[in-house]
Amino acid sequence: MNRLPEVVDRGRLHADASGHRAGTSWTTALAVLGLFLTMCANSLPARAASGQDDLDSATVKQVQARTMEDLEEVIQLCESALQKGLSKDNERIARQLLSSTLYQHASRTGRAIFEGRVPPAQWPEYRRYALNNLEKALRHDEKLGACHVLIARLEMLPGGDRENAQRAASKAVELSGDDGEQLSAALVLRGSLIEDADQRLADFDRAIESNPRNVDAWRARGLAHLLRGDDDKALNDFNKLLEIDAGDIGGLQALAELLARKKQFDQAVARLGQAIERFPESHVPYLLRARVWLLQDEPDKALEDLNKAVNIDPQNLAALLLRARVRQGRQHWDAAHADIQRALQLQPGLPQAILLRSMLYAAQGRHGDAIADVRQLLRANPDSRELQIQLAVYHVGDSRPRKAIEIYSALIEADPQDWISLRGRADALLSTGDQVAALEDYEAALKLQPDDSGVMNNLAWVLATSPDAKLRDGQRSLELARKASELTEHKQAHILSTLAAACAETGDFDSARNWSRKALALGDGELKEQLTAELRSYEQQKPWRELQDVPERPDQAPPKDSDLDAE
Repeated sequence: MNRLPEVVDRGRLHADASGHRAGTSWTTALAVLGLFLTMCANSLPARAASGQDDLDSATVKQVQARTMEDLEEVIQLCESALQKGLSKDNERIARQLLSSTLYQHASRTGRAIFEGRVPPAQWPEYRRYALNNLEKALRHDEKLGACHVLIARLEMLPGGDRENAQRAASKAVELSGDDGEQLSAALVLRGSLIEDADQRLADFDRAIESNPRNVDAWRARGLAHLLRGDDDKALNDFNKLLEIDAGDIGGLQALAELLARKKQFDQAVARLGQAIERFPESHVPYLLRARVWLLQDEPDKALEDLNKAVNIDPQNLAALLLRARVRQGRQHWDAAHADIQRALQLQPGLPQAILLRSMLYAAQGRHGDAIADVRQLLRANPDSRELQIQLAVYHVGDSRPRKAIEIYSALIEADPQDWISLRGRADALLSTGDQVAALEDYEAALKLQPDDSGVMNNLAWVLATSPDAKLRDGQRSLELARKASELTEHKQAHILSTLAAACAETGDFDSARNWSRKALALGDGELKEQLTAELRSYEQQKPWRELQDVPERPDQAPPKDSDLDAE
């Protein structure tokens, strides 16, 4: 069993459990309360009620407490003393001792949730238990500000009571008084719970004014500026944060991502390089720099940094999963699979790892395995639209487009504005040869998302290549294909192929051959074979025609749990 810190630290409000750094007036008071109560008890006159013996035992036990069981015994003794009866002064002392001990117990329970690399599976029960103790503590001392801070932190977790979190954070601000550090921390907490952008910024501004060295306040305000699109203000706040604490991980990450978003890649790499020099044993700068490399399409450099990150911290899930993605992109199937399985060993059932594994299976053509993985995730989260869309995509890849159409149709019925499902159903309908219905879905999706290059491209393709003359519209196809190609900077082989088909449909075979050759230069794999056939058709002055009709594979027997968990 973990031991409590020494007495002088036992009441401290730890950063991961409370949301701010220790060392404030609330926590200092808690730290010495046990000794204070012992001194008071020893100076009192003769016992006035039968609960005095329990109170004496509780004060001694509180000073000596090292384990959660010790704290629970103090709580029981205080409650017993109050029940048996005490003098007015001793009752006040008992309530103070009880409230502070209840807070200490809740704080340690909270640290079990916040401090670990991965929260324990039973964290919701831990939260319920901690909140119960905090509510008891406040019944005995409603001005114990640390309790309000921890309540807000716990209620901010998924499934918590946001309104209760807001009330607790506001109470913490009220109780801070003139204590700048405590007020700053409470304002950051309250600001994080405010939906109104102006009010949120006002709290963060006040937090920085109250304590200019509060890195949480600088980080929070920087993120708030990012949400408002004020990149320059955000950049200033993150730089200020890192002046105070050059190793602040959140600040480094935000600054690097902001610089990358502004396409200032060299600055982002340089800043992270400085962090690596200063903190060579930290995996975080390597992980962040790998992400910047990937934004610059430098997978080799990204992989080198990810290898270093994993060597430093072999149990880091983010580094393992990102490395798996990079390895998958390079078709290093076995290495990618090993990273995913390592992540699942560290955290069995990790949804991100299972979803990534499904993508790896799909990339290898193992669509049945990919479907099994998504079905496993859907059992835990059956209402997830994202997972249902992913399942439909895999069914199309598994030559079961009609099964995909069923899934998409249910999603569209629930939300007719779901343009992603409309586009997905249109793609699946094309696979079955139902071009009329596909065109209807593409048109509906385009109205909802008029600048999506994928919808434009697929609609243009049918308008240019359908064997049914009633469905073809070469001029409109050309307009859509040109716009889609411009949006993708003429770098997507399949979109250039559509542009070539549209030119051919309008009779411009010179342009068709030109765009077709450019598409062929960019294409690879099976796509290259079709692009070659398309170019040959244009060289013969013939437009391209296409009508798919994929035979539906029969449904497979549903996998057993043992099949899903075997790897």
